[in-house]
Amino acid sequence: MKSPREEFAEMMAALHEEELEKTFKRWDEENMARLEKENAEAADRRRMEEIFDVWGAWRRMTLPPAITVV
Repeated sequence: MKSPREEFAEMMAALHEEELEKTFKRWDEENMARLEKENAEAADRRRMEEIFDVWGAWRRMTLPPAITVV
């Protein structure tokens, strides 16, 4: 038979493990949310860069060069 001290120690160890698991699960969820947000922002940046690249190419092809008067 276990002493009350041993039972208490086991109970505290189980609680500690449970808290660690909850904490790690929360951290995983937070990190995944952060990564998804960063990936979405990077995709938006790439999309905008592509739009500006196409716009710049169209502008260079359709508009005459700027005339500078000295």
